[in-house]
Amino acid sequence: MGESVWLYGGVANLRDVVRELATSQHGFVATRQLVDRGVQKHVWERMITAGELERVTRRVVRVRGAPRVEEGTAMLAVLDAPEQAALSHTSAAALWGLPGFRLDRDLHVVVPARGAPARRPTARVHFHDGLPQDHIVEYRGLRVTSPVLTMFHLAAVCHQDRVAVAFDRAWTDNLLSGASALRLLDRLAASGRNGISSMRAILEVRGPGYVPPASHLEHRFNALFGPRSGIPVLRRQVDIGGEHWVGRVDFVWDDIPGGVEVQSERFHTALVDRDRDALRAAKLEEAGLSLLAVWDSDVFHRPWLVVDQVRRFRWWLQGVIPDRPG
Repeated sequence: MGESVWLYGGVANLRDVVRELATSQHGFVATRQLVDRGVQKHVWERMITAGELERVTRRVVRVRGAPRVEEGTAMLAVLDAPEQAALSHTSAAALWGLPGFRLDRDLHVVVPARGAPARRPTARVHFHDGLPQDHIVEYRGLRVTSPVLTMFHLAAVCHQDRVAVAFDRAWTDNLLSGASALRLLDRLAASGRNGISSMRAILEVRGPGYVPPASHLEHRFNALFGPRSGIPVLRRQVDIGGEHWVGRVDFVWDDIPGGVEVQSERFHTALVDRDRDALRAAKLEEAGLSLLAVWDSDVFHRPWLVVDQVRRFRWWLQGVIPDRPG
């Protein structure tokens, strides 16, 4: 059937060794893995000549005819990097399914060693001395940084606003939590690495009791506010009424008795819907909370209008302007 090689004190068929590795690695095998299993270079070179394997890079071969899958290019990047590499940064975010990141371009891997980042044909390699090994996991057949460690790596290469959106989405998807991020911040803070200050700022804004947005609409609304707009971020999904519960409000400020409801034109334009919303708003007013309603279509397509509405509503709550905005 084929050539036999000496492996850990026994004889095994080379094709079985290659098949075992390739099956779990989307068709790819690092030549160092063959060396570790006692396979000599001339043996796999013969398989390349015979057309059973194809050389992809100097360090990686591929079983010819293996199915191509989305994770294949990421696996190639990990195997082509120095030993113990893991998918990281934007590539890890894509693997974890966070929107706005792609797995088929500009791949990143991280290696637990000292050194400056380097570019290889397959990926950008980051060296992280002191990389927390308990945050290197296996997912979809790939070594990858945990979701919470991925956030810290993203903060080193992406704008803080983009990281904040990714952080909230990962939290919503139960990939991480504020508590897990704070624990890792304590571990990494002493290193002084890029991204630490951004992550600290993201966590400080959220604070104790923060609930991440549950929908893309809430993500979009939340992203409109903060230091850049001059309007404080609102806390989301807040129960009003204590023992005598009145309702849950989409967004509420902590410093003044006001909040914002983001209404869907699909569910809030019928007469019965408007009557129900008016009754609910009246009960909330009785409980001491004034509400502004904005439309989901404006959040997506006219965000500047939403910011202006919310700003004027807040001015009215503070007594800056006399008339309540419509």
